[in-house]
Amino acid sequence: MEREIVSRAVSAKRRARGRRWWRIGAKGVVSALLLGLLFRRADLGRMLGVLAGAHMEFFLLALALYIGGQLLSALRWKVLAAPLGFSLAYGRFVGLYFLGMFFNFFLPTVIGGDAVKAYYLARETRDAVRALASVFMDRNTGLGALLLVALVAAAVGRLEFADRPLVIPLLGAALLYLLLNFALFADAPYRGLRKLFAAARTMPLVALADRAHEAFGAYRSASLALGKALGLSLLFHLMLIGLNYANARALGLTLDILPLCVFVPIISLLSMLPITMYGLGVREYAFVLFFSSLGVTREASLLLALLWFLVTVLASLPGALVYITYGRHSLAESNFRS
Repeated sequence: MEREIVSRAVSAKRRARGRRWWRIGAKGVVSALLLGLLFRRADLGRMLGVLAGAHMEFFLLALALYIGGQLLSALRWKVLAAPLGFSLAYGRFVGLYFLGMFFNFFLPTVIGGDAVKAYYLARETRDAVRALASVFMDRNTGLGALLLVALVAAAVGRLEFADRPLVIPLLGAALLYLLLNFALFADAPYRGLRKLFAAARTMPLVALADRAHEAFGAYRSASLALGKALGLSLLFHLMLIGLNYANARALGLTLDILPLCVFVPIISLLSMLPITMYGLGVREYAFVLFFSSLGVTREASLLLALLWFLVTVLASLPGALVYITYGRHSLAESNFRS
């Protein structure tokens, strides 16, 4: 009987792993198809000519801005972890942030970067629910700042796309964001979910819901921490816009800031769609679609997208060192303790 149970568990694990590989493969195919279509329509010779004359100092500035933005993001995470009772040193959050970036780009087949950050934080704090809550709130405040930057810029600049004002869909996205956050922190949805789990006699889920509600409830009295996190998020997204402006200058382009303040956040949102690897293909199509409306050529728009991707890849490389010096050691130590 025990052998049968173990055999079923192993089979289920293998099937889950197989489905995960199929999803990864499907995303890779979609990315390859989208990029193939884009490069097929582009003048590769022209792109190589533009790259040959690129100003490296602006690209290095873009790289520095992105790394600086990640350091700010790690500080934001530390600020958001404090209301949950986590008091790790800032350097530890920096290391975990770069570790998550490394997993996002170089080890995508097993687990995502956010899950990696939550995993290692949970290993250190012995509280997986609060660790996950801190990572979620880190993303959550970042998304709120992203929508705020795009909405304000679209309203001030009265920007349109396809003869339609962009402020309308952005306002709808912002309202949806606020509604979902209200549902997350309100008591009524939690009570309904708890009753549902209790009726189904899934007591572990009831306990999990209680712990999650308690964790998110800690932010109700942490308005100062949320305000600091939002401010850091706004600064991060301005640096993200700045790095794209620097990349444009590297290619010899001079773009207005207001369109960048709208298009870059929208492209960031579209890149989060879980249909491609790392947003490859979706991001490049979005660049070509939006920036061609500003008169930027298809080739230059595609290069802008690829430079952004290259910046993020290069900035994630320190995560490899973190994984070697900290990640494996932490994992081995936690396994020994358990």
